[in-house]
Amino acid sequence: AGYLAAMIPLMKVYSGMEKLNSECAEITEKGGAVRGQYDEHLSCLGRLAYSVSRLGERMMFLTGKLTAERDFLREFLSDFSHQLKNSLAVIRLNNDILDSMDGLTEEKTVQLSDEINESIDDMESLIFSALRLAKLNAGAVEYEMKPGNLRNLCEKSIQKIQPVFESRSINIVRDYS
Repeated sequence: AGYLAAMIPLMKVYSGMEKLNSECAEITEKGGAVRGQYDEHLSCLGRLAYSVSRLGERMMFLTGKLTAERDFLREFLSDFSHQLKNSLAVIRLNNDILDSMDGLTEEKTVQLSDEINESIDDMESLIFSALRLAKLNAGAVEYEMKPGNLRNLCEKSIQKIQPVFESRSINIVRDYS
């Protein structure tokens, strides 16, 4: 009887540890916190459950941060790809015009050539920006913000994709009021 009486608290501790182990496995799979109640007289098990619960909450927080980072990266790569494709489209279109049209005026040839060079410069700038962003995320670079002229930026952007618009019969209307 004495042996059995001594085993009851030990069995409660063992049962609590098994319950906590199951919850730990669930937290590892899905995140979250410990749901079970652990008797106060099992204070070390209660403290362990609290620590596991904190770890689960931290894991959920980090999972959320990683998901947000993944979404940002997906959006960035999509935009990056789009910008590169636009520059390549301008280069390809202008190159096709230069190759296929005999008798282009020197002025038109220079214009198309300049647009090709600007698109190449833009692609180079995009690649350098992506590399700077990677360095920034790694904590290896600090950005220095400078004021700029939004109107000039818009004009330059329109000028770069003008050949694509012309090939699709799209007219651009500028209103800087």
